[in-house]
Amino acid sequence: MPTCAQLIADTLSNLGVRHFFLLTGGDHEIFVELKHRGVRQILARSEDAAVYMADAYARLTQKPSWVYGQYGPGAANLAGSLAEPYWSSSPVVALASSMRRQHRHRFEYQELEQPPLFYAVTKWCGEAAMPDMLPQLLHAAVVRSLAGNPGPVYAGWANDMTAMEVQNAASPMPKDASSWRFPLHRPHAPAAVVADAAKLLAGARRPLVLAGNGVHNAGAEAALTAIVDKLGIPVVTSIAGKGSISERSPHAFGAVGRYSRNYANQSVKDADVIFAIGSRLGGLVTDSYRLIAPSCRLLHVDVEPHVLGHNFPADVAAQADACAFLEDLLAALGEVDLAANAAHRASWHAKLDGDRDAWRRRFAKAADPAPGPMRPEAVLRVLQETLPDDALVVADTGYAAAWVGALYEIPRAGRGLIRSDGSLGWAFPAGLGAKLAAPERPVVVVTGDGGFGYHVGELETAVRLCIPSVTIVLNNQSLALEYQLQEMLHGDAITEVDDYANVDHAAIARAFGAQGMRAETPEALRDALRGALRADGPVLIDAIIDKMAIAPVTRFDAIRKRDL
Repeated sequence: MPTCAQLIADTLSNLGVRHFFLLTGGDHEIFVELKHRGVRQILARSEDAAVYMADAYARLTQKPSWVYGQYGPGAANLAGSLAEPYWSSSPVVALASSMRRQHRHRFEYQELEQPPLFYAVTKWCGEAAMPDMLPQLLHAAVVRSLAGNPGPVYAGWANDMTAMEVQNAASPMPKDASSWRFPLHRPHAPAAVVADAAKLLAGARRPLVLAGNGVHNAGAEAALTAIVDKLGIPVVTSIAGKGSISERSPHAFGAVGRYSRNYANQSVKDADVIFAIGSRLGGLVTDSYRLIAPSCRLLHVDVEPHVLGHNFPADVAAQADACAFLEDLLAALGEVDLAANAAHRASWHAKLDGDRDAWRRRFAKAADPAPGPMRPEAVLRVLQETLPDDALVVADTGYAAAWVGALYEIPRAGRGLIRSDGSLGWAFPAGLGAKLAAPERPVVVVTGDGGFGYHVGELETAVRLCIPSVTIVLNNQSLALEYQLQEMLHGDAITEVDDYANVDHAAIARAFGAQGMRAETPEALRDALRGALRADGPVLIDAIIDKMAIAPVTRFDAIRKRDL
């Protein structure tokens, strides 16, 4: 009969788990058993960083990733960082033992009631009260992390059970569970709903696709490209949906929402039919629910039924897997008259072509060399011109996400960008997890000096494990968004809550044993990036940028007209 530790290790091995993220403590029998089964254990410097590594890893592999924290403070730290995979719909399984049963409610050192910590940041959480419950608990955790819209879960057990035998170790997990990934199921919409969707699109004069993260989750990029090519319909995306089609496609018009291209936002306001797929149409992508006009007709497709019509009334609503719906829709389009409004659609497309061309000229002008610190636009142009088509960009939240989301174009359909959905500091450890998940792809992290400071200690992790990710720190010695908000909207920038010292991040990287370089011009950045992409270990580039450069965000639109 296996012990609980052996059962956990067997479960992970049978699922084909290759990496296990953790900060060591408490349940050493598990670490021993995982080693015996050949699972590589990735020791981070904090539970937060371990979760962020696991988050990026899960997004790219589309399989549950596993992260561990010791009972008490370790579990609390796991819970505190699970908000990010919860927001990003990432199937992270958080494992944590809880206080020994015989010592509970006796003021024991590091005791916490752990399930309440996880309620708000997981799809599901559960704890095994006895060893025989563990097989079902682990099965439930895996299934629930993958079912529907994926997301994080918590599975716990009492620490005194770790070395105990499981009397009934029969697992409901099938033997082929190593192939499990999201989407676990592909629901189809009723044929009548698909037919209504085809009619709605055929009757549109100014149609627009708004593609979200659900397109990537469903692996629906090729299906969306086929629909777009057939209809000649423009596509905008959320930042998480970037790459739903190649952004070199003539039908791709960039990101919308609070972090966006200005003409793309206007296109949403002007559309007469919006086909929203794989997006919950939340506040970020709709710029605080202001982009979609009341007169616009909406076709809304999502795998979760409760999001349909929640923020905007839908003329046609379909609970369906994005890929399944698009494949059904492609067939249904053969049954409708697409010629009736073809001229109107072509005129609409041509108008957006002109808007995009004008925007690209303004971007090129902003990126041209000028006196003073380097412009972030120049940094993004270097990335666009230097990175290979298969590169993966990992962006932090805030200005890093805004610059990358609006300016960088994903060369080929698929996940060419993953970004933080709100947790500043996520990007650097996430980049390490991404590189472990996709070692064949160049991985480039874009973060700010504020974000990088959260997890600078993970430089040691990158060096110790020889993870060859590239990190670009946009160094303006400030939390620039906050500084600019205070100065421009309140007339009083509070430097003591915004500004940092002039830190040489390249020197810090070298002190940890990584390569570190500083770039103050686009030419220096290009040279550094080319060398970094050839390196066999971690590289950090400290890019010195203009503190007063305002990213393409809508927050300032009421007081200034933005070029981008």
